[in-house]
Amino acid sequence: NIKRSGVRFMLKYLKVNKETGIEAGTKNDFNWLLINQDSFESSLEILKKFRLPNDIFLGADSLGEVARIEKLKDTKLGAPLSLVLFNLSNSLTTIESRIEPISFVLSDELLITYVGKNSTLIDDLIQDEHQNLVSFEQIILSTISRIYKHFIAELKKIKKEIDFLDDESRKTTSKKELFKLADIDRKVIFIDHTLRDQNDVLNQLWEMSAFTDNIADPSFIFDIQLQQSQALKLVIIYHSLVDTIGNLLESMNSNNLN
Repeated sequence: NIKRSGVRFMLKYLKVNKETGIEAGTKNDFNWLLINQDSFESSLEILKKFRLPNDIFLGADSLGEVARIEKLKDTKLGAPLSLVLFNLSNSLTTIESRIEPISFVLSDELLITYVGKNSTLIDDLIQDEHQNLVSFEQIILSTISRIYKHFIAELKKIKKEIDFLDDESRKTTSKKELFKLADIDRKVIFIDHTLRDQNDVLNQLWEMSAFTDNIADPSFIFDIQLQQSQALKLVIIYHSLVDTIGNLLESMNSNNLN
């Protein structure tokens, strides 16, 4: 049985079974390794065992990390691939603090996943879908789909904020509305840059036959591509709406001064 471990799961050994999905593993019997910031020091031995760079997850706990995909060389793993993506957490903090990196090392025989110490993304994924996750590729795709659902849900919340501010801006030109507009614009900018970088990385992933050939249901990739397109379209539209409201507030201020 797979039990929720909480965000501080330390090192976690799991087995991906092609018939039954995710199962509990042991230190001597696993093919999926979960690591977070708190457990990184104790995972160095494993990284050394598979001849992975000790700094492979360096920067994975900060916004300074960048989305990327690259083939790893000189390891003891079969066809290893490093994939770094970004999730949007649901915490009540600043937008830059909510954008959290998640890093995968995918190989023929082993999947390693690294998340920040406060991330619940993978824990929630396992809890909700462990019976359906029967391959490394399925785990990664399900994670990506969940990530985009988070971004799209946030963008829909932002749309409500924009609609409210649009209505208020037609009634008043107080500094309060200007500050709200700046906050919304800041959110949209961070999400915009994150999604654009991530979109380029995922488009590279979709071109890798070594990955896509192992997907039992190709329509899953198509569904994620639709999520990509929807998220990017919403960002473009909301950028325009924020600019429109900003111009309206500026015009009204100018009229009042005149």
